[in-house]
Amino acid sequence: MKRIALCLSSTIALLTLGALAASASAPDKFRIDVPFNFTAGKTPLPAGKYTIVWDRMPNMIQLTDQSGRIWAALNVSEQTRTSTAEKSSVFFYHHGDHYFLSSVKRRGDDRTYAPRMIDMGQETVSSAK
Repeated sequence: MKRIALCLSSTIALLTLGALAASASAPDKFRIDVPFNFTAGKTPLPAGKYTIVWDRMPNMIQLTDQSGRIWAALNVSEQTRTSTAEKSSVFFYHHGDHYFLSSVKRRGDDRTYAPRMIDMGQETVSSAK
């Protein structure tokens, strides 16, 4: 009986460690410091420190400030598959004096995600693939 309990405990511990390792390879959130004003989806945001939060809903990210206030929630789609990212990154599209969030890549993930559409007033531009 003790042997079964020990085996069961070891199995649960290994599964827990595996789940922690899997979640560590693709974090649910990471911090960025953006030195310029930018637009995320249709939401203009001031320069500052933000946290990118991957919502449990598939293909959704949120940008929150240091107090936890949600500034933008974006539906994203997979754009490219490349090698697994060593660190999380955010990319911006630059047009004149305006910056637009164009894509996000998480550490431990081989996919790059972009907002489904970026609305620039009269002109709607699809995200670059």
